[in-house]
Amino acid sequence: MAGKSHNLKAVLLSEYFETRKIVDKYFSDNQIKYTNVTEVNTISSILDLVEGGASFSILPEAFSALKAQYRLEIVDLDPQLPPRTIGLLVAKNRSRKRTVEKFCELVRSQLSQY
Repeated sequence: MAGKSHNLKAVLLSEYFETRKIVDKYFSDNQIKYTNVTEVNTISSILDLVEGGASFSILPEAFSALKAQYRLEIVDLDPQLPPRTIGLLVAKNRSRKRTVEKFCELVRSQLSQY
């Protein structure tokens, strides 16, 4: 599909979402042109529109669990999108409650197993 255009409608999050920026960069890097775009602000709207069959979307893999609820299929991309990283955010330069510290320890412990 690189370097080609098509008529299939892309249903994407608005340009304010980080996911959209990643999708736009992926398409640009792979010379995939798309101009038929519907922008929405919720994942459920994307899933509903894609389920209708006349469009596609690219979403984080975490939403793949919803495919069973909707009649959707996941298609692997080639080349693959770069992996995303996440972080645990807490207030800077402020004392933290013991429960917050314990939670941070739990998350670090769980992630260190991977």
